[in-house]
Amino acid sequence: MMNSFARKGPASHGVLLAMCLMSAASIAETKPWANWLIRREAGDGWSVEITNDSRTGSGHWRLLDAASTEVARLAAPPLPKGHDLNLGQCKINGQLRDDVIAIVQHRKGVEWSRSVAKAWIADPKARAFSPTPTQAITCRNEGVGL
Repeated sequence: MMNSFARKGPASHGVLLAMCLMSAASIAETKPWANWLIRREAGDGWSVEITNDSRTGSGHWRLLDAASTEVARLAAPPLPKGHDLNLGQCKINGQLRDDVIAIVQHRKGVEWSRSVAKAWIADPKARAFSPTPTQAITCRNEGVGL
């Protein structure tokens, strides 16, 4: 007994291939890579979501209100070789801030890095990712001790 796929011949192969490609495209979507609350002390539910598009390798940052409605979006900047993206866990003038996103060059074995190339503040009031000066910023090297 021959199965129905084998009986239909080469024309059905194209249909099957198209179905596989559509399935793969729906799987390879932009997916959240990280999400965290930026104003825990305020308890108002604002958060940042970092996404990565598996189709292109690019991504973006999204500022979300308490209802998870996007209020700001920024294309993720390229990460220079030898740098990491710090998501929160940075201090400005010694005060720990969860609303800072920074591009940092960490040194092995050093817990707090001062080599911050660029930084942004996820700012609910401005409804934007606002660039901020880096001179007073230090960021935690989460790889220390691993």
